[in-house]
Amino acid sequence: MMYGEVIKQIRLNKNLPLKSVYFGICSKTNAVKFENGERMLAADKFAGVLANLMLTMPEFSWIKNGYHPQKADYYQYIVSQAWNGPLSIK
Repeated sequence: MMYGEVIKQIRLNKNLPLKSVYFGICSKTNAVKFENGERMLAADKFAGVLANLMLTMPEFSWIKNGYHPQKADYYQYIVSQAWNGPLSIK
């Protein structure tokens, strides 16, 4: 799923109109194309959309990945646990 499609789902779930999320960031035409997966936004504009949705990039990634960690993050966690062993508090 493209970033725009996930943003659209989040926006609709929060019951926010297109205008409130993209005002001052891009035109309505570009916003619709972005949400339909036909166009990408520049990083700074995407950051603005996330800010308007009151989301951080890690929160967005978590939602985009179906509320599962990215494989790289999961593998890093597993390796760190194997390397360090379980923590014990004395």
